[in-house]
Amino acid sequence: MYLLTSYLDHYFRHLYRIIKFVNETTLLPDSFEDRYQYTSMVRAQLSKYELVWLFYNCLSDNGKDKFKPLIEKYALLKNLRFDLLAKQEHKDLYTSSAYKKIPPQ
Repeated sequence: MYLLTSYLDHYFRHLYRIIKFVNETTLLPDSFEDRYQYTSMVRAQLSKYELVWLFYNCLSDNGKDKFKPLIEKYALLKNLRFDLLAKQEHKDLYTSSAYKKIPPQ
């Protein structure tokens, strides 16, 4: 597992930086809807298997503190196929907002 993860580290760091930029930039209006649209464009580029790798990467020490909250904020796992998870109950490791758009209150 470690060897494969080391091959993908740069991929997840790059993806994290894109989502973090959209979340924090002052170049976009301070609107969840606008920022959600940009993160949705990024999400649309991810294959069903990339979504699974992202799911598990963000449960690890590498992503749980910084990337996982952004995944839950912008529903980046919206198109995740639960049948591809190692165990179905793993889906409960994220809040429901990771799988569907829930604008902040």
